[in-house]
Amino acid sequence: MPYCLQHDQLKELKSFLNLNVKLLKSMLMLWVVFTGMMLSDRHIQQRSITGNGRFIFAQSGKLNKREYFNLVLEIMKPFCSVNYIPYIKEWTDNRTNTLNSSIFFTTMQLPCFTDLRNIWYSNSIKKVPLNIQNMLTPIALAHWLNMWWW
Repeated sequence: MPYCLQHDQLKELKSFLNLNVKLLKSMLMLWVVFTGMMLSDRHIQQRSITGNGRFIFAQSGKLNKREYFNLVLEIMKPFCSVNYIPYIKEWTDNRTNTLNSSIFFTTMQLPCFTDLRNIWYSNSIKKVPLNIQNMLTPIALAHWLNMWWW
């Protein structure tokens, strides 16, 4: 006799599958966006040998740069703490007497970032992976190029 799921079990299974599909989509988007950003000057910090890595995204705090920053933050939100607020740092350049700012966020320390760090770093030195041709997509290249124009 075939096994039949009860209504509550079907709802639970559907919820589980929807959650995992959402997580998978987030992970795939992370991989693509992350590849483009890592080709630029973004980095993953690992505070200790036994701890997990965290992604750090920082850029100029100029208003014309905020649109891209907000796009990346929205993509990375599932990996940040709940209600995360980006940090804005301001300082005065004494040589030119101008006020400058930078804006940044960090993700939580997670195993997925440790795995990605192992791909992009060797002995704590960032290196382009040997299989980069397999990692490049139009979206990854767009994020790499956006680092220069935004």
